[in-house]
Formats: sequence, C-alpha cells, structure tokens
Amino acid sequence: MIRSVWRTISLSGWQEALGLTLMAVVLPWLLFSSDPLLLETHFFWPIIGPLLVALRYGFGLALCSVLGVILFQLWALFSGVAIYIDPYPFEAIAAYVLAVLVAGEFRDAWARRIEQLEKSYAYSQGRLRSFAANYHLLQTSHHRMEQAMAGHALSLRESMQSIRNIFAEQKPSLEGCASQVLDLFVEYGGFQTAGLFGVNNGNVDAEPVASVGRFSALIRGDQVMAQALETGHVIAVDQSTNPDKEHYQLAVPVCDAAGTLHAIVLVEQVQFFSLTDQNLTLLAVMAGHIGDSLRESYENPLLVAADRAYFMRCIERAQIDAEQHGVSCQLIKVSSQIADKEVRLLYQYVSSTRRGLDLYFQQDEQTWLVLMPLTEESDARAFLHRLERWSTERLGKTLDEVGVSIEAPLSFPLATHTLASMVNQAAPEERVA
Repeated sequence: MIRSVWRTISLSGWQEALGLTLMAVVLPWLLFSSDPLLLETHFFWPIIGPLLVALRYGFGLALCSVLGVILFQLWALFSGVAIYIDPYPFEAIAAYVLAVLVAGEFRDAWARRIEQLEKSYAYSQGRLRSFAANYHLLQTSHHRMEQAMAGHALSLRESMQSIRNIFAEQKPSLEGCASQVLDLFVEYGGFQTAGLFGVNNGNVDAEPVASVGRFSALIRGDQVMAQALETGHVIAVDQSTNPDKEHYQLAVPVCDAAGTLHAIVLVEQVQFFSLTDQNLTLLAVMAGHIGDSLRESYENPLLVAADRAYFMRCIERAQIDAEQHGVSCQLIKVSSQIADKEVRLLYQYVSSTRRGLDLYFQQDEQTWLVLMPLTEESDARAFLHRLERWSTERLGKTLDEVGVSIEAPLSFPLATHTLASMVNQAAPEERVA
C-alpha cells in the first residue's frame, strides 16, 4: 500500500490539495467564529477537504491533507488561538482519518486498474493499427497479384502472341530484339532491376544487351546464375530467408527445345509477389519460346510439307512445356479420303478461323495436323464441334459424309509411338511418358 502512495503527482495536484486543505481549516474560522475547529458538532466537517483530496488524488495527498488539518487544529488548541474545553476527540478523529485513507487507497486501486486497462487498450489499439496497416498492405499486394495472375492461361497466351509479334517484325537475333524481349519479361515478371545477357558456348557476355533499372556489373561467381546456366531452368531465391546471400534474386535462361542456351536474364530486384510458382512457370515457358524463336522463326503459321522440321520442333516444345511446366496443349489430325471441292472448302474454313497461336501443318492434300498450344481438351473438342456444325450448315453433310475423319484431340505430353503415328515419321526423343 505504501509503495502505491507516492506515485507521480503533478504540481497542479499539489496546489489543488493545498487549496482544499486550507479551505477545510479557514472556512470554519470565517463562518463559525464560536467553534472555529468544529469540534462541538456531531460530524467532523473539516474532514470533507481531505476526503475530496483522497477521492481526487488518492492515498498520498489525502494523508498529507488530513495530517495538515489535524496538525493545524492541535496547534490552534495548544497555542490558545482556539478554545475547546473538552479533551480533543482523538478516537473520533482517527476514525475519520481512517475513512479518508481507505477512500484514498480505493481510489489508487481503481486508478491502477484503469491504468492497466488503458495500457491494454493502447496496446490493443496499436496492434489493431498495425494489423490494419498490414492487412491493407496485404490486400493491396493480393489485389496486384490477382491482377498480375488473373487469367494465367490468358496471360501466357498473350505473352506467346507478343513473342511471335516481336520476331515477326525482324530476323531472329538477340541484339535486334533485346530491348523488346526484356520489356516483355519486365511486364510479365515484375522485374525492377534486370539485365539480358547473351550466352556463347556457355559463357555469359560481360555486358548486357539490354537492361532495366540501375543494373550493376556482372557477378560471375553468383550461384543463382551458375545453377541456371548448369540446369537450364529458372532459378529463384527467396530473399526473406536468404538475405544478401546471393546477388541475383532470379535467373531466367533462354534455351531452345534442343537445349541450346542463347541468353540469360539476371534479376537483381523483383516485386516480391512476382515470385510465385505460376509466375515462374510463365517466365520459363516464355523463355523457352523466345529461345525457339531465336533459333528459327516462321511468320506463316500455315506450314506445308517443306516445313516439317520446324513443325517437329514446335511439337518438341509442346512436349517440354507439358512435361516440365504442366502447360496444356492439344494435337488434332484431320484427314480425308479424297481431295474434292467440299474438302478444300472445309480446309479453307479451318485456315480462316485459326487462332493466333495455333499451327496448321499440311502433310499433303488430304492430311492436316493442328497444333493448339495453351488449349485444354474441352476447347479442342469445341473446335471440332464448330467444324461439324459448319459442315452441316454450309455443306449439308456431316464430316463423315464428306469423307473427313478427325482423330480425337491428343493432350501433351504424348508417347513417342503416338507422335510417330500422327506425323507419319519418327517423333522426337521421348522424355517423360
């Protein structure tokens, strides 16, 4: 109890306590000159001043105030300033003093409790503000992530179409399209500081062919870069668990389907929400298609027999995307018994309704292969349904009546013998069945 008495008391508190104490001893002198100490009354009225101090400021100042009143009265009696015939009522006064001190201690107890509640409330408010700030940050980041990842297949399809547009405008060379390629990576990967380096015979060029942000000089000993060059896969490092351990947060090797390394993208700073599995898959698929385009690019997606080698490389790329990244791709074979006018009209319709990424390979006048990247089996069947409906509406016959047979869509990855039967030649080496 004693320890709780002398808490920090402001100057105004001392002044108010002193004022109430003086009022308790001075007012009776002014109002009751016959009994200035109010000792002849049934109630010890001067105790009201210390009681108010006890209720306002607690035990400490109440003790000072009540002692002040009693000491003043004892001084007045012993000095003869005030006259009181009966003995001084110490027992009654002691009871009043005890009541004042108890009231002061109760005030202190409630003050301590209120202080604890205020601290708890302040802590809760601080935690709530921190939670609210973190929640809004997380919500903003999640919203941006949703925007970045919304329609992942659509984003992937758009990126593939952008790659084709880049290499359709110029010859396939890294120097000629470096800035456009890096801009594409920045757009879909959220890179803030990155550089695109050419790779010759496994050696990374000393200077980047394109960069974004304040990209520093090449660090050849970085393990992220070394591992990406060795494996040919996208390598990412979580800086939250490996702070400052590696210089590059992300390395994206640009390899073609044959495994030839053409370039590598080294990233020093990337938006933290971009390092998701979906985004890394998107970057890996983009890098693979850019590598294929650097090796060989075709402007015309309607391929003929002379383009068989290129079509087979596209088949191999579809195998790699499906095996390593789970990217859906469909292969459809359309063949006819005779190449009459109706069949030619059907093939013209198929060519005119080609989607942007689809590749059509005409093996001969009676056989077409349709490669549909980034397409689910349901979408491929919808394509076949449109062909059947067009034949019925325009030719008045079903596809079977026209003499056209269509093999059910085949989803990648495909087995070697299945590919061989589809393209009528040895298929690429099977990796993962």
